[in-house]
Amino acid sequence: MNLDFGNPQNDILYGAGLLGVVILIKLISSSFVYINNGSYGVVEKIWSFSPRKRKNFISLHGEPGFEPDLLYGGIHFLFPFMYRVHKQRMITVKGIGYLFSRDGKPMKEGQALAQFAEKPGEDISVSDARAFLLNGGQQGPQRQILREGLYAINTALFAVFTEEAIFTISVGEDTILKKIDEQIKAVDGYNPIILDSDGVGIVTVNDGPSLEHGEIIAPTVGTDRDQLEFFHNSFQSIEKFLKAGGRRGRQEQVLVEGRYYINRLFANVEIINKEVIPVGFVGVVNSYAGLKGGDVSAADYTHGELVDVKQKGIWNKPLTPGKYAINPYAMRVIQVPTTNFVLRWQADSVEESGFDKNLTEIKLITSDAYEPIIGLSLVLHITANDAPYVIQQFAGLQLLVDQTLDTIVSSWFRDAVQGLKMLEFISRRGDLQTRATEEIGAKLLRYRLSLQQIMLGTPHSDGKDGGKIQNLLNQLTERELAAEQKATFDARKLTAETERGYNEAKAIAENQQALTGSKISIDIAQNNGAATLAEKTQAAHAIVVTAEADAKKVELLGAAEAKKITLIGTAEASAAAAQVEAWGGAEIALRRSLAEFSKEGIINSKFALVPQIQLGGAGAPGSLADALAATALVKGASPL
Repeated sequence: MNLDFGNPQNDILYGAGLLGVVILIKLISSSFVYINNGSYGVVEKIWSFSPRKRKNFISLHGEPGFEPDLLYGGIHFLFPFMYRVHKQRMITVKGIGYLFSRDGKPMKEGQALAQFAEKPGEDISVSDARAFLLNGGQQGPQRQILREGLYAINTALFAVFTEEAIFTISVGEDTILKKIDEQIKAVDGYNPIILDSDGVGIVTVNDGPSLEHGEIIAPTVGTDRDQLEFFHNSFQSIEKFLKAGGRRGRQEQVLVEGRYYINRLFANVEIINKEVIPVGFVGVVNSYAGLKGGDVSAADYTHGELVDVKQKGIWNKPLTPGKYAINPYAMRVIQVPTTNFVLRWQADSVEESGFDKNLTEIKLITSDAYEPIIGLSLVLHITANDAPYVIQQFAGLQLLVDQTLDTIVSSWFRDAVQGLKMLEFISRRGDLQTRATEEIGAKLLRYRLSLQQIMLGTPHSDGKDGGKIQNLLNQLTERELAAEQKATFDARKLTAETERGYNEAKAIAENQQALTGSKISIDIAQNNGAATLAEKTQAAHAIVVTAEADAKKVELLGAAEAKKITLIGTAEASAAAAQVEAWGGAEIALRRSLAEFSKEGIINSKFALVPQIQLGGAGAPGSLADALAATALVKGASPL
């Protein structure tokens, strides 16, 4: 076919045909939409035969506006010239993503975040805009958050906030969206909360009913895993938290170790360190939350009330050494040392505890108008069971020291010293220290404090007394020095005596063998002498007994002989008389008898004619015993 382009009629036909082709191509291109698999499409209806019946941003019933449903990867046919497709890349959430809805039901009065749509027995996806709107989804910043993942979300309905960017189809509210983004970034809201073993998360909820009048912290709710309808899993499910009765404000419940995905527009989280109670301390708890409890303190305790654990007030049981997840807004833990601790009333000395930082030396006045200044140290002990009672009375150890101990100790020493002279005070300081420990200790027992010891320092002056106190101290020093010198002399003397005893003992030890031999020789000589004496005594006794026996024998023999002689004499007398008569008279007969008697006596006699023993008087040698012994030893002699 030949076309004559120079002919005006043909030019019109050619132009009309070309226009038709263009329209056809445009028609076809507007009817088919290709979306790759890494993207999706948000459909906007440009015109429609259905009039807009509702003033909502999203069109649910075919009226012009943004459609709730999305177009996913592939080729899609749309009615020509009726739709505009806004291609969006898939939204990647690396930590936490936030949603802002442009459409939905309005929020209720006092509501901070919009409620996401709910359908009984079914979870509604953030990609299903239609279900969100038909099931009560609310307009505004959402309670619902996005976890890590890849999402296709209708950005006409939702503005999606991620750490990388804000995904939205701009409709003129960019300023509002930027403010929300800044608010999220200010609290690091795009990242989950991660707590280690030392951290505690303090939660402040920004939505929900307000606290009851008089309450300062929201009570714990929704922690029972058996009640899944209310178990909010540490504030990660906002709707369940609110259903369980959760309140707006700082929460009593805390977060411990773990990772938490919490909507930071709903709740702020402050991370602090856990309460660590070291060995040698206990923690007395003053709880600001919990039910009001009855007094469980001792019957004789009148300084206040103690309550059971987890009730409002001071707990009667302290926390033992360890690590605790304590909410400092719900309770205060006061650490009390259970080991002995020292307080010093000294100008430039403060213990590590710092309790004695406000204590100074004590100024006294004696009865003789001296004004000494003394420093002292006090050793105190508080038992674990008494710690709650002490805190209930004094609110803290610093107040105990400043308002009570300082007054009691200072007053006692002022009263005790004002009746003493300065020299007495110095010389009797040890007794005063002992007395102070006993009497002040008895007073402190009423406060459940155990005083272990009080130690006094050396009294001194402030330099305004002309050195009078120093002079006394010098005198006492000289006395002590003299006493020490005397003690040293006595010690040296004792040492010398001890050394002498030692040397004697050493000499004895060195000559012990010779001494032992000498002692044995002496013992032998004494034993021999005793034996000889005993032998001689026995011999002498035998001699005496023998002599006595011989004497008795001689006496008996003499008596017998005398009787014999008497009888013989009588007979002889009779015979003599006869002889006399026969011999011519008595005189002649006598002479004859004597001559015969002498002759017979010399012949039969056993005695020596010459005496062998001489018995003498005073000054003569020998004695009766010697004479008797000698007589017994003469050869041929016989005992008397």
